[in-house]
Amino acid sequence: MFMVVDLLLGGDLRYHLQQSVQFNEDAIKLYVCEMALALDYLQSQHIIHRDIKPDNILLDEQGHAHLTDFNIATIIKDGERATALAGTKPYMAPEIFQSFVSGGTGYAFEVDWWSLGVTAFEILRGWRPYEIHASNSVESLMQLFSTVSVQYCPAWPKDLVSLLRKLLTVNPEHRFSCLSDMQGAPYLSQVNWDAVYEKKAEAGFVPNPTERSAAL
Repeated sequence: MFMVVDLLLGGDLRYHLQQSVQFNEDAIKLYVCEMALALDYLQSQHIIHRDIKPDNILLDEQGHAHLTDFNIATIIKDGERATALAGTKPYMAPEIFQSFVSGGTGYAFEVDWWSLGVTAFEILRGWRPYEIHASNSVESLMQLFSTVSVQYCPAWPKDLVSLLRKLLTVNPEHRFSCLSDMQGAPYLSQVNWDAVYEKKAEAGFVPNPTERSAAL
């Protein structure tokens, strides 16, 4: 069996974070929009990715973001819910842990949008909204989500904070969880979505050749 994938030479976002790259707001806005389009497509195919994080977002040579690593993705049919404890803990939505602890109602596509919110926050701030490690117990994480409030940077635009709050809403029923939600957000009101889809939107960060070589 042979697997053919796109050649993406720009490195992943984790690499660039480790290199202390200071992404400007325009770059991060584009990543969020490109990931929103990716999640919209996955949703149309009934796929939950379950591992959205900087490590799995690769840049091409022009600085556009691509979603990779579908090793733990799952397909759910209409009306179905996933129940498995799957993902990378710091990026996993609360309802995934809830289903594991108390046999709740399971989870669906909303979990990927939570992970996108965590990822966007991390790229903007340099750290994640919640201090979560792989060693944390599921029970402690449930308590964390019910007691700790996310601290947003006071310098961030109000519309940006509003968007992040919608993505990081603990209750999945009230969380932004589809493309139309994102397109209706004031922070993204000026986005040319056709240009984003066609990879014609100008990237705010373009990896230089040295960075591209080091990232391989």
